[in-house]
Amino acid sequence: MTDEEAVAGMLAEIVDRHGRLDAAFNNAGINHPSTAFHELDRDSWEEMLASNLTSVFLCMKHELRQMSAQDSGGVIVNTSSGAGVVPAPGQPHYTAAKHGILGLTRSAAAEYIRSGVRCNSVLPGMVDTPMLHGPDGRMSERATALLRRVPPTGEALQPSQIASVAVWLCSDGASAVNGQALVIGGGGIMH
Repeated sequence: MTDEEAVAGMLAEIVDRHGRLDAAFNNAGINHPSTAFHELDRDSWEEMLASNLTSVFLCMKHELRQMSAQDSGGVIVNTSSGAGVVPAPGQPHYTAAKHGILGLTRSAAAEYIRSGVRCNSVLPGMVDTPMLHGPDGRMSERATALLRRVPPTGEALQPSQIASVAVWLCSDGASAVNGQALVIGGGGIMH
């Protein structure tokens, strides 16, 4: 998702196959082990921003070009994170990228609404995905500790819970929702 030619080619293939692009959910991302801010190396910083922020910019750039040229616009939903509103300790690069996604989303929401394109973000709390697990497939110690103190239920969210909100944001039922950042955290993140 960090290769602009690949992103443009993917979207061209979608439009060739379906004739248009009505909705996009930009949901790719990575995470790194926790690191003290002053010990974070530049390569990790750059990898995180490329994967978690630049990829969203590239996708949005080509999605917006297509959607704004269509007669009925479209909808873009970007995955940020609870770290977009509450800093993730030991994750300054992740936190910065997730804050950046909110800025990209709001900028596009303001600029493209008159072209019929809505843009919103979802900010998941802890979701049971491979990013929470160690190489052995078990939940990492960091994730287990966070589960004990962040979500009120002590349980990770399921990917389907995030997906259903993204689908709603792409639906006509959310036609008046634009430029918003919806926290999906089970009550663990309130702002």
